[in-house]
Amino acid sequence: MKIGYFGSPEISARLLSAIAEKHEIVFVVSNPDKPRGREGTPQPTAVSELALSRGFSLYRPQTLKDGLTDAHLASHNADAFVIFAYGRLLPRATFDIAPGGCFNLHASLLPELRGASPIQSALLLGKSKTGWTFQEITEELDAGDVLGQIVVPIDPADRTSELTERLMPAGISLTLEVLADLKRCREKAVKQESSQATFCSKISKAAARISWDSPAESIVNAVRGYFPSPVAWSTLDGKTLKILRANQVEMTLKNAAPGRIWTEKDRFFVSTGRGTIEILELQMEGKKALTTSEFLRGFRFREGMALV
Repeated sequence: MKIGYFGSPEISARLLSAIAEKHEIVFVVSNPDKPRGREGTPQPTAVSELALSRGFSLYRPQTLKDGLTDAHLASHNADAFVIFAYGRLLPRATFDIAPGGCFNLHASLLPELRGASPIQSALLLGKSKTGWTFQEITEELDAGDVLGQIVVPIDPADRTSELTERLMPAGISLTLEVLADLKRCREKAVKQESSQATFCSKISKAAARISWDSPAESIVNAVRGYFPSPVAWSTLDGKTLKILRANQVEMTLKNAAPGRIWTEKDRFFVSTGRGTIEILELQMEGKKALTTSEFLRGFRFREGMALV
């Protein structure tokens, strides 16, 4: 089958590579190059890099809304379009080009967690499972008919980085399975129950600031969901403290206000609105990431110190 592919980050490049082993990639669309590094040299996305290395026709438009790219895409006579982590909504004029349909791989069990951050949000909500949905594109975000789904359990120790890595093989497998029998899957596609839809938005650094009045479980989920970006954070003595890994523990400090910290040997505890967390890995502003035991070797604890 002739596939037109839309995507940008490294995880999307992995899916593109897998599809290219089974189907003909007639074009690739990715986000424009962005300045990176100290010198601000424009760098291609991971998908663009792969497309260039494989000799795929590559488009990096600033916008799809002006229709200028559509004629080029139509000229490739793709049977179907596949989108994964492209980062932009496709106008109807664009996704109507493909005669066999336009499809999206989404990292949740739709209609649950429609939107931009399904993997992070599954962890933020403390869910025990998530998965993938292969769905047909419509003008309403993540609301198209479902051609296939696969469930993936969430490990209690998973952060976004680990969960994403564990999810990818299942997402690739689901995509290849549906594409191999696309006509039948379209005929048996299931409409989403919109009344059961939930939503997740793009993650911001401001949202990742910890509110110590929250329960310990919610704070641990925030640490898991916000790693590796933007990373859960707080402040200690006026400096930013990033919390990279944490657990909920049974230990408590009597009458301790939320945010109050204390240490025991090489362990670092923080009181919350309900319960206590133990910080296992952290990074102070301007410093490298450290385990708690490494951090405490150079940390001067004072009675009454707190994270805010």
